[in-house]
Amino acid sequence: MSKRRRGAKRPPAAPTQLPPVTIPPEAILAETWLLRHMLTRCGLPARDREDVLQECLIGAIVVMREGRYRPQPGLHPRRILQRWLVGIAVRQAAKYHEKSYRRH
Repeated sequence: MSKRRRGAKRPPAAPTQLPPVTIPPEAILAETWLLRHMLTRCGLPARDREDVLQECLIGAIVVMREGRYRPQPGLHPRRILQRWLVGIAVRQAAKYHEKSYRRH
């Protein structure tokens, strides 16, 4: 009788690699209002919001230039970009909160 491993599952198949997409930096900068809004909703104080916003923008532009922006086709390009930027903002806000927790 063979032992059945409980809880061990096969990892999901790797998705096919999508080609990188390049978007001009102006398109990223046009969504600054959305990033500001998300950082506010994530609880960043006003005094630090612009610094974290700058980290979000620089990070997005660097990732774009490195060719790591690979959106799924099918949705409107601006909506995909906005969702991607919201993810960046949420992660940067989480990093900010971790750092500020360590400071106190």
